[in-house]
Amino acid sequence: MKKKVPKGKSLLLFLGTVFLAYLLLVGVRNQELSQLLPKKFILLSFDDFDNLIGGKDRVFADHKKAMFNQYRGRYVRWTGEVYEIVKETSGDFILKVQHTGGIKNFDVTVRFDGLKTDKLKRKSKGEVVTYTGKLISFDPGTGYYLEDGELK
Repeated sequence: MKKKVPKGKSLLLFLGTVFLAYLLLVGVRNQELSQLLPKKFILLSFDDFDNLIGGKDRVFADHKKAMFNQYRGRYVRWTGEVYEIVKETSGDFILKVQHTGGIKNFDVTVRFDGLKTDKLKRKSKGEVVTYTGKLISFDPGTGYYLEDGELK
């Protein structure tokens, strides 16, 4: 015996499917689709977050990477010093930020879409900036890599 599905639910399911198919057909990129969803922030400073995943402790690199993976895809709002700004051939900009002076040149690399760079172009080395970005990867040697960067 078949279970009857109410017409309202069927219509909603059908419209949802049509909308998703439309998005796929018009070629909405994953990045554009993710911008439609609210950003989920981790409300920790750089130092607190870095300590959370193993920071300066003598923890194995694999452990730090595993801890980082729990937070991949979340957004952060951190403040640090501009180490370098590089324009790529794609038109995107890369901001390298130093948080732990004297230890290494930079701790965080942030990719900015070419359309979100007005404020970034006016910054120079050593200037303190507050930025947001989406956590993408972590390597103990090169630090954190973020995308979807914005200056605040």
